[in-house]
Amino acid sequence: MKILLTGGAGYVGYSLVRALHRRPEISQIKVYDNLSRTGFNFFTGTEKLPKVQFVKGDILDTDRLKGALEETDVVYHLAAFVSQPYNHLQNLQYEQVNRWGTLSLARAIEKCGSVSRVFYLSSTAVYGFRNDIKISDPPTPNNAYGDSKLEGEQYFKLLSEGKEIAVIRAANVFGYNPCMRLDSVINSWIFKGLTEGKINIYGSGDQERAFVSLESLTDQLCGLLDRKVESPTAVIDFCTSLNRIRDWLLTQLPELEYTYLNRNQLFPGQRFPEFDMDEQHGEILDRTFSQMRKSLVI
Repeated sequence: MKILLTGGAGYVGYSLVRALHRRPEISQIKVYDNLSRTGFNFFTGTEKLPKVQFVKGDILDTDRLKGALEETDVVYHLAAFVSQPYNHLQNLQYEQVNRWGTLSLARAIEKCGSVSRVFYLSSTAVYGFRNDIKISDPPTPNNAYGDSKLEGEQYFKLLSEGKEIAVIRAANVFGYNPCMRLDSVINSWIFKGLTEGKINIYGSGDQERAFVSLESLTDQLCGLLDRKVESPTAVIDFCTSLNRIRDWLLTQLPELEYTYLNRNQLFPGQRFPEFDMDEQHGEILDRTFSQMRKSLVI
């Protein structure tokens, strides 16, 4: 089996590539990435990856995509522009990378006869922001990022019959690896707490968010090779408020300072009631904290 991962040198890609590499039925993994975000962290580590071939290319380069797709059986589409918070200043990147980049890939796959399965990493942002969301609810995005990810879902639905398409809507991802993103709230707060001893909380902190650990998401994505899933499907570990995340972080760093910025400003929340946080999820956060603390040299 030969696999192509777009955006494979990024945060999720770093962990997914290594998980896929351990599977004996996979003979080749092509990582297609323009290295615009993570630099060269993807290439670090003690584990050798002889099955991996790196192809530097842009998701908007259709000709290069076609070449990379040759003899590919399975495509994981991870390439995306993500920014936290979803600022309107990044609307152009959302449009170009998430929307037109996905269309470029879908067109290339359409012309590639060998691809039989396509897995698209979307986002729970397509549900919009409100406090009583079910994963079976129709998408109602209310920002440019959510719009762009939903458009990407629609493009893959246009692929011809005979290809298995799975759409995975991931919550806010947290967890440590060398390509770790620090613009997501949990990773950012742990890092700032450990290095600066203080964090900032925007708004009242009562706004809720949906979260998924990098470990859980990697397992779900890797497991797509073994089963068919009802598509689209959401991948969420838990939902909780920023204040509750703060309270958990205080158990790890009792001297942590925190400051509320624009405390009277209302920030939208996103809550899936069936995924409320419990003690088990606190243990996942504890592991993340421990891994990040061990990774720091100071």
